[in-house]
Amino acid sequence: MCLVVSLIFTGCSSPKEPAEESTSSSSSQGSSQASQSSESSKVSTPSSEITFPLGYSQLTEAEKTVYDLLESGTVTPETPLVLDQSLTVRQVNQLCSLYQLNRIDYSWQGNQYYAVGTTHVKLMATPRLDENLDEEQMTATFEKRARWYLDQIPQNGTDYEKVCSIASLLCQNVSYYALAADFTVEPSTMTEPIKRLIQEAKHEYGAVVNGQAICTGYAAAFRYLCNQVGIPVLMVYGYTNPFQLHSWNLVLVDGAWYQVDVTWMDQETYQDNTYLLATDFQLSSDHFNRHYLKVPQGETPLHTITLPVCDSTENSWFVQEEQLFQNAETAVTFLKKYFTMDAQIVQVQLASETEYYRLIHAIPEFLMASPLG
Repeated sequence: MCLVVSLIFTGCSSPKEPAEESTSSSSSQGSSQASQSSESSKVSTPSSEITFPLGYSQLTEAEKTVYDLLESGTVTPETPLVLDQSLTVRQVNQLCSLYQLNRIDYSWQGNQYYAVGTTHVKLMATPRLDENLDEEQMTATFEKRARWYLDQIPQNGTDYEKVCSIASLLCQNVSYYALAADFTVEPSTMTEPIKRLIQEAKHEYGAVVNGQAICTGYAAAFRYLCNQVGIPVLMVYGYTNPFQLHSWNLVLVDGAWYQVDVTWMDQETYQDNTYLLATDFQLSSDHFNRHYLKVPQGETPLHTITLPVCDSTENSWFVQEEQLFQNAETAVTFLKKYFTMDAQIVQVQLASETEYYRLIHAIPEFLMASPLG
């Protein structure tokens, strides 16, 4: 039997208190289109005050008019729209980003919107799908496969159980499609089927149907499935260490928001639950500049979209599964039973930095005294 132990110092003095410090051992994967802004992650807002569509209430009247146009479907590839002079190209493009992020179903369908112009701002639309593709057939294929996922989720389970089920199902059935995140590959060298897989990997279609995705595909699939079972969820953007563009989720469980990064949970040989129902602080060592708007790199959002603060550990996977320990001795006792079980992976969390390092120092001696030593 092979035993892999993942140690994550939580920094909390009790399982239900906010974390204060974090150290993690995990490999990173996942990149996507994103931008930088740290302001939105600094604003604390109670869950009851989060309103949808997210960010709409913070728009000016002129911006709301354009947002409403996008929602109405008035702008099509055949009917672009020249806007009045009160909004800039930058403002309109960020409105397009906000609208796309607030669309919760079928992000791979419909039109992609953008603005162009100098003296006049023109709102444009292009189809997300190639005109040769059958959208109706793709929708039927997607919904059939999505139904398989939904049938595996415990319908009478708690929100915690549903979220864990969705995350685990995606980890078990989706692989990270590295080619879709490799911008060094020249598109002209790719076949059309490969180009199509790359495009689909950015959305929930690639994750659910093809079983291949990059971070936006994982996050969109998680968002879609949570929405289908009535769990409030957001898809956010930011950077990961070492400053890779990335996307993940925030999810509401029992009145508190948590962070979930299914991409990073999905390691090659195991599921890393460090990134399942975590606090802001627990992810702060490798997830940076969390925000909602997707804007060009180096450009800051014109609006600070208020995001929920994730500071509860009550529904942390480690708390719920009783794998958070107050001291190294109890952690060692827990680990010993894995030598008599058919388990290859075990993860534990320690509630203080002192106990974290005590356990690290105890592991070599513990392994030497075990049957594997």
